[in-house]
Parts: sequence; structure tokens; C-alpha cells
Amino acid sequence: MARGKLNLLLVEPQWLIRSTVVAVGRSLDLPRIDEAASIETATQRLAGTRYDGLLLSLDEREQALALLDKLRAGGFACPAQVPVVVMSADCDIDLARRMKQCDVSRVLLKPFKVKTVLESVDGIVGEARRRKTA
Repeated sequence: MARGKLNLLLVEPQWLIRSTVVAVGRSLDLPRIDEAASIETATQRLAGTRYDGLLLSLDEREQALALLDKLRAGGFACPAQVPVVVMSADCDIDLARRMKQCDVSRVLLKPFKVKTVLESVDGIVGEARRRKTA
């Protein structure tokens, strides 16, 4: 089922997670998913490419939160309100509040199933489409 010409960015330092999500996404004809292994690489990609959604690992917590703040402030090529799903090993009340303030669509706790990530991608696609038509 083709999903149009949407582009997503997956920021995840673990190669196995990145490669699995991208490979399964391609086999299911999901939107294009670009990969970034680090916040530094993600920052470069976001500066030059208009993405419709972001899957963001919080493994590099402080840098990832700074990237999210910059995104929401309109500091990248994509719209400030693109849908974002974060992936984290933990989520305390402070982080949950911060994610709500940053309008994060979903928080996935590691470890998670690839199916859960793909469901999140589907959610990003729906949200991105609604925002494009609004």
C-alpha cells in the first residue's frame, strides 16, 4: 500500500534497530525512511531536507532533547510541528512532561517490537497527511 511521497527520518544509534525498521518498512511499501546513527548526522539531514516525521532515539538524551527543541522552534528545513515519536530506555514523570510540552506523538520504551515502531510510522503518516491538508 503506497503512502505517497512522505519522507521520515529515523535517528537511532543501534544499527540493528535502524536496519530492521528500514528493511521492513521498504518491504511493506511504507514512506521513505532515511537513517541517522547520531544526533550530529540527524542535525545535518534536518538542516537540508524537509521531513514529514521523525523517529528519535533518546540514547543521546541531552543532544536529542536539544534537537527536539530546535525542531519545535522552527530551526530546520521541515515544519516545526512535524510528528515526532521518541524511543527511550526509560521515561520518568519529568521526561513525560517534557515530551508532552514538545508535542511528541508517542513514546516507545526500549526494548520494543518492530511491529510497534511500524505502527508508530503509520501514525506519523496519518498525522503528516492531516497536517498537510489542514
